[in-house]
Amino acid sequence: TGEEQREAYELLDYHQIIDHERYRHASLSKRSMFWFYLWGGGRFVFWVMALLSPVIWAWLSWVLDGEFTANLWMFAKETTWYLTVPLACWAIGSLVVNKFTNWVVLPSKGPLWEFNRRTGMVTIFDYDNMG
Repeated sequence: TGEEQREAYELLDYHQIIDHERYRHASLSKRSMFWFYLWGGGRFVFWVMALLSPVIWAWLSWVLDGEFTANLWMFAKETTWYLTVPLACWAIGSLVVNKFTNWVVLPSKGPLWEFNRRTGMVTIFDYDNMG
């Protein structure tokens, strides 16, 4: 019917303002940041461990006593145990962020700082001390 459709999170005030007069920076709430860090941190740790694992397997299999292929197979079987934790963090964070966006993305208490372009003054907001 020509009406503009808006998402639920677009109606909230996120305290972020960037216009000709001021630049106000505000991050998301701590709960929101937890889910984003869980998602990104799990993905980063998983890929680092997955890419470094073959090099570490080969080096440890060569250094340890015994047959090379037996040691290599032993390390390959153990890898699934330490790759599941970052993979689970990545999966859970991705599921929560992508499927429950309206529940996760919430504004913080207020802006962290504001730069007034007209006067050049920077205002730092301190919500922990309320003063």
